[in-house]
Parts: sequence; C-alpha cells; structure tokens
Amino acid sequence: MTTKEIAKAVGKDERSVRRWVASVADKMSVIADKMTASNSTHPADYTLDETVAIIEKGLGKNASALFRENAEKSQITPREEMALIVRETVTSMLPALIAAIRGALPESTALALPAPEEISYRDELRKVMNRYGRKIGDFGGAWSQLYTEFYYRYHTNLRERAKNRQMEILDYAEAEGFLPDLLSLALKITEVAA
Repeated sequence: MTTKEIAKAVGKDERSVRRWVASVADKMSVIADKMTASNSTHPADYTLDETVAIIEKGLGKNASALFRENAEKSQITPREEMALIVRETVTSMLPALIAAIRGALPESTALALPAPEEISYRDELRKVMNRYGRKIGDFGGAWSQLYTEFYYRYHTNLRERAKNRQMEILDYAEAEGFLPDLLSLALKITEVAA
C-alpha cells in the first residue's frame, strides 16, 4: 500500500502517515530503502507487514492488529479466485446443461440459420409480373396492361410522369410510393387471369 492508501484506510491525513513511515524507517531498513527510492510519480508500495508496522507506530497495536485481520480476510489467493470464477461459470451454465440433458433444447437450435431477407415491393412486383408475362406469352404486354389498369383505377399515368422526369417507370413509381398499390393491382390482375 502507498502512504496515500494507508491514510485513506485509517482515516488520517497523508502527512501524518509520512511521519509514521519516517519514524518506522529508522528501525526497518527495508522501509527506509523504499522511502528514499520513492518520488511523487512512483510512490513506495509497502507490504502488509510493513503497512501493519506503520499503522502500529501511528495508532497503536490494537488498530494494527484489526487492520491485519481485515486485510487477511479480504485477501483472496489466486487458487480461491479461480475457484470463484469456475463456480460462477458452472452456476450460470447449469440450467442450459440440464435442459440439454433432458432434451428440452431442440437439436436445430445449434444449426439455426438466419432468417431470409424480406422481399421488397419492387422485387415482389417483378416476380408477379414475370410469372404473368410467361403465362400470357407477352412480357411487355403484361406490364402495359398493369400501367393501363393503374391509370384507370388511380388516375395516374405512370408512363407519362416517368417520361417527364426522364426516369424509368418503376424507378418513378418507387420514388413516389406507388409500388404497394402497383403490387396490389398486379396481384388482382393476375388473379383474374388465372
């Protein structure tokens, strides 16, 4: 512990702790060496025994004995720390292990595939119209019929509007938000033709 940490632990100011350290350094050469080697950027780091000796100098034997007892209780060995980690890991995995043993987890969970991408209105419309064009044997005629029906039902001439904006018809319809209506109409037309 550094002098700052010791001061915080015992509730005293750091200047008092430095005086204790200087007093103990007269009797313990290890502390004297650490004290002379320390500076503001690299403060001396005292072991538990050295810290207890420093506290004993300032607060007496009872306080230092209590500090040692609390410090030893709070210290965890690497073996104990590893045991805690293993225990927490096993505890968190136990429900899944039990479920797997009982067969509650479906086998497909491990090999689950991602959900397929949703198809856009434009792609769905193209799919419907391609199927309809194959059925009647005229792809251009199928699209022409769709745009004509759209004109009469929605009072919007997609061909002329796209032409005025120098755009493709589907690009214009998509930009203006007509694709859901076009898809709905295409499904209606192809349903009647079926």
